[in-house]
Amino acid sequence: MQLVNTQAERSFGYARKELLGRPIEVLVPERFRENHGGHRSEFSGSPVAGPWALGWNYNGLRKDGTEFPVEISLGLLETQGGLWVSAAIRDLTERRKLEAQFRQAQKMESIGTLAGGIAHDFNNLLTVILSYSSSLAEELRADSKKAPRSAGSSSSCRARRRALTRQMLAFSRQQVLQTRLVNLNDVIANLLTMLRRIIGEHIEIDAMLADDLNLIKADPGQLEQVLMNLSVNARDAMPEGGKLTLRTQNIELDPEFVRHHIGASAGRHICLTVSDSGVGMDAKTQARIFEPFFTTKGPGHGTGLGLAMVYGVVKQSGGSIWVYSEVQKGTTFNIYLPQAAGGPDKQGAKSAEGERARFGNCSRG
Repeated sequence: MQLVNTQAERSFGYARKELLGRPIEVLVPERFRENHGGHRSEFSGSPVAGPWALGWNYNGLRKDGTEFPVEISLGLLETQGGLWVSAAIRDLTERRKLEAQFRQAQKMESIGTLAGGIAHDFNNLLTVILSYSSSLAEELRADSKKAPRSAGSSSSCRARRRALTRQMLAFSRQQVLQTRLVNLNDVIANLLTMLRRIIGEHIEIDAMLADDLNLIKADPGQLEQVLMNLSVNARDAMPEGGKLTLRTQNIELDPEFVRHHIGASAGRHICLTVSDSGVGMDAKTQARIFEPFFTTKGPGHGTGLGLAMVYGVVKQSGGSIWVYSEVQKGTTFNIYLPQAAGGPDKQGAKSAEGERARFGNCSRG
């Protein structure tokens, strides 16, 4: 290498003087170097006027040994000293991240459509089955002492069917929401007593509620279900005890934040953070937690629909949800719900960009 610019120094972690005079292959992992050298020889043998891309299957190698995806393009540079080969190396890390988010969003949309169809068919079929079972229970009631128990089982089954169908419809965003102007702080305050009973005394609940919180347009009953599901999941992640934090704040999602978070929308939002100090999740688990029937719990412990329902309610309310977690370092859910149009616009909304570096708040990630 004879010339190295400042961006190359930043991307690869070398000082310019460390790269001058060294082959460009030092910036490519060893397993790619043979192919890269062959491509360079091919280019040198029949150079073209324009840039010549080497493909998308390369990784760059930083000085500290870490790798990152790159696109390498070669081109001719004519100077008084003769022809030079210039190499433009583009960092694809952000593009790959956005592509992964887009694929995940497409997958969730497809699963939602499927879940909605299944929920409707499931509801129709069980309605017929339960109708027959109710009629049978009526016929047997006069002749058998076991009939009342059968009727009770039928009623219990009907209740479970309604709950299951409602959760699936929530995920697929096909349920009817009874929306009104809501202060999220009121929803949390009304739920705290019940939450403390459900979560248990071994877990501390810290409610950090903004005094100047703006209003949202949402279904308060569904918001309670969202809080309940996230809190119960947090409890299960802290079997030996820990801390559950519920936080609300006004926040401004700027275009830069939206560009890095597919599905989010710019503008004033209310953010709900639900954070725990539990066992956390690896990246593979995080990628699937909102899928219906996916669960890390053992048989008989949950249907795998809790977080799917949370996802559906948030999306149907016009919001977005993001999870940040590390194994043995806890989990944070950030939910962004648009500020209600026409509601009081209280001052003090924080910028997502300005708050980005702080862990556990609504702008992390």
